[in-house]
Amino acid sequence: TESVVSPIPGPTTLYLDTVNKKGNFDGSSLISDMYSMEKVKALNDGKVEEAQVMGYSLEQILRLTITPSAKSHVMIKMDIEGVEYAVLNN
Repeated sequence: TESVVSPIPGPTTLYLDTVNKKGNFDGSSLISDMYSMEKVKALNDGKVEEAQVMGYSLEQILRLTITPSAKSHVMIKMDIEGVEYAVLNN
């Protein structure tokens, strides 16, 4: 199962960018009406492919991937197609 950082943990839908080959299909989003999906819809008769994925909160991802120590620091860079604020506010 593929996974994503999500504002709400659990099974979720990822809307797939199937047209931006040059950008490595980087417009995929958890938001179906995201601006990156407009081009996908325009080129696919208004349709967008979906994938069911497992969503994890940012806290869950950090707990699974970082081993805390007294001197540890974490820097996060996010580009998750419009969901950044929702993930950080959760």
